[in-house]
Amino acid sequence: MERRHPLQTHSWADDDISQQVTQDGEIIFYRRCARCGRDFMRPDSGTGWHAAYVGVVRIEPLADSVTRQWVTEDCPGRLLTNDCRSRTTRQNRSLRENGGRRHMTVKRC
Repeated sequence: MERRHPLQTHSWADDDISQQVTQDGEIIFYRRCARCGRDFMRPDSGTGWHAAYVGVVRIEPLADSVTRQWVTEDCPGRLLTNDCRSRTTRQNRSLRENGGRRHMTVKRC
């Protein structure tokens, strides 16, 4: 029997429908697991799924180490204390590079 990819073990809040946002001119797809509360983003550029922090006006990638962990392990099935710490590792690159916030529009796929 073939093992499912760890991302397929999550219970997505919107079933298999990714949310779509346009942020800084780039399309980003994102999902949230209803069981563990982890957020994931995938830039339209095709770089794969990344662990993410979903804020009020931005979606930001988390540290590469968090992405490696979250994308390769099965859904823990509940909120984890360590995940709260992991969410503080957001990369926030575009804010630093652009000197401020950018517009984000949301659309359901």
